[in-house]
Amino acid sequence: PALGAAPTSEPVPAHVALLAGGLAGMVIDFALFPIDTIKTRTIQGLATDLTGAQGGMTLLGRMGELSRLWNGVSAAMLPAIPSASAFFVTYEGVKRRLGSDDPSESSAKTFAKHSLAAATAEVVCVTIRVPNEFLKLKLQSSQEKSFAMALQSAWRQGGVLALYRGFGATICLDLPFALLQFPLYEHIKSRIALQRRADGEGGSDSSSVAAADGALAGALAGATAAFFTTPLDVMRTRHVLWQGKRMALSETVARVYRLEGVRGFWRGVLPRTVYMAMGGALYLGTYSFCCGVFARVNSV
Repeated sequence: PALGAAPTSEPVPAHVALLAGGLAGMVIDFALFPIDTIKTRTIQGLATDLTGAQGGMTLLGRMGELSRLWNGVSAAMLPAIPSASAFFVTYEGVKRRLGSDDPSESSAKTFAKHSLAAATAEVVCVTIRVPNEFLKLKLQSSQEKSFAMALQSAWRQGGVLALYRGFGATICLDLPFALLQFPLYEHIKSRIALQRRADGEGGSDSSSVAAADGALAGALAGATAAFFTTPLDVMRTRHVLWQGKRMALSETVARVYRLEGVRGFWRGVLPRTVYMAMGGALYLGTYSFCCGVFARVNSV
């Protein structure tokens, strides 16, 4: 899924959010793709350890070559720029319309506004991303050997609608994640800024400081949200990759519980948490830095 948006004291113009979001999306999807592959294969039972740590090493040994960890990267990169750009443009736009940067508001009201902005942006982002997410999961789990073969197989199974298999499950995963991550991220970053001012640190508006603050807040918020939404990720991944007779999401959930119990819903929790912590730091740090740079160039 998209990992967040950086709060700023000044509204972020749409064109800045578009460029910064696109660059951040491209960086994160490429840099952390191998960890995402290990997480996907762990959930599928292709790596055996519950937490994914030992399973990840077993997977590497079986695969024999690190390059296999990049299966599906083309499917991930295709929507990275448009989906991330759409997310940030929507998120910043809704925040601006709601006036969510008003320091006189109560924490609860600010929390609600950030949540609404995040939920709206996530729906837009998921609509763009889901077809490629479906193909990426097929390649990561080795169900298909190439992007072209995965696309042809999906097309034979139902055309465009087949590519949106798992849309509902993805929404069910990404919305709770966004509703946890964004308000927490905004809160942590604002607390960091307050602490900087209390310590009398200068240069708090520089691109490098904004990037560092965004990275730290993003890592903490991403890891927290990732941990608590791991069961939803397991449901979504198992639902999308199920190769038997098509099932409803509720049937997928029942099947996981019947075969593996409660423990089955926590498969891949370690690689997912690590992935989202690293992703939050890199993604939000990059976005914050780019916003600062583009804003400075804009003002020249």
